[in-house]
Amino acid sequence: MARGVARYLRVYAACVKMSLNQAMIYPVSFLSQVAGHLASIGLGVLFFASIYLAGAPLIAGWTLPQVMLLLATNNLVAWVDAFFFGSNVGRVPLLVRTGALDYFLLKPLNPRFLLSVQQANLTALMSLLAQVPLFAYAWGALGLGPGSGRLAMYLVLVAAGAVVRHSLSFMAATFAFWWTESSSLQAMVAELLDLAGYPEGIYRKGVRAVLTYVVPVAILANWPARALQGLLTPQACLAALGVACGFFLASGALWRASVRRYTGASG
Repeated sequence: MARGVARYLRVYAACVKMSLNQAMIYPVSFLSQVAGHLASIGLGVLFFASIYLAGAPLIAGWTLPQVMLLLATNNLVAWVDAFFFGSNVGRVPLLVRTGALDYFLLKPLNPRFLLSVQQANLTALMSLLAQVPLFAYAWGALGLGPGSGRLAMYLVLVAAGAVVRHSLSFMAATFAFWWTESSSLQAMVAELLDLAGYPEGIYRKGVRAVLTYVVPVAILANWPARALQGLLTPQACLAALGVACGFFLASGALWRASVRRYTGASG
């Protein structure tokens, strides 16, 4: 098993190296994409800051530092997902339509793994630097201590959130096996994932239940942010891990069922 893991790690390292080489071939394009990431983060900060500057003391019970922590956390979860998986999932429908998926299915590696990591999103990696001021501000304003237990729970929940994001996006892309074009479904899932960056309390109880238990975008950033402040129980953390595992397994089952419908480039 150790050899198998080492083999997959070598493949992943080679994919990252290839992605870096491709980024350096077109540095202007790479830098413009980084600037786009930073502008998107800045607009998010400006949106929430303008609400508080207009006189709102709280948003659904969240103070400005808490919302900045939520925003930084959502960006971090999205970065982890985008760096490891996000650049590749959207290509699945095109690969299915053109028959190019054969390339991945014939390789002596898990096809889902190869599809997910073939291209690392290095522009998303650079956006991590923009989270440092947000985290520093929230950390100081909220008086967060160095509690290792809370930090560990936070990091675990960030990883779980990235798995949920990937699983939802992958499931949407996988429907390309069932009908010709799944871009509308992928766009809808992307819009739902954008809701993760808002305090869950702004939604009505029924909507909040759907966003927590049916399409669990509320746990992507809200729960890690609450955990870092000591506002989330260990039981809730375990529940989030269960949700992440469940969605990952469900997306894998859908993938296997869908591949059985695939006829390849020949037909």
